[in-house]
Amino acid sequence: MYASYDAMGNMTCRNVDTTSSHGCDAAQSGAIMTYDNEGRLDTWVTPNGTVASDQYLYDNSGQRVLQRASNTVGSTTTTSDTISFDGFTDVTYHRRYNLDHQVLQCRWTKSGDAPGWHLLLSDARLLRKQ
Repeated sequence: MYASYDAMGNMTCRNVDTTSSHGCDAAQSGAIMTYDNEGRLDTWVTPNGTVASDQYLYDNSGQRVLQRASNTVGSTTTTSDTISFDGFTDVTYHRRYNLDHQVLQCRWTKSGDAPGWHLLLSDARLLRKQ
């Protein structure tokens, strides 16, 4: 495995291909990471044309409050927003889109167990006429 780091010591590239020369370029088989001004992970993107990424948002105290994950397989893109309310409870909104950016499916999920939190879980499939 090969990794490169920025001046702050944050990993900016990870190449796990042991059969080729080590490096971080367009042909790598690892991931590219970027960080915000506070040194917190901001984005993570997979290599070789794989369309997948994570983006993060932090509050003023440095706690991660939002993770947006996106992944495209074939003609379908799935995007999930995970919102952390209190460090114990996460709510995730999953959406699936086709190539025309039309929503195919929406779903809410909840994890954790914060007292007083209640969430209606749904699985709505949106269909369109052919």
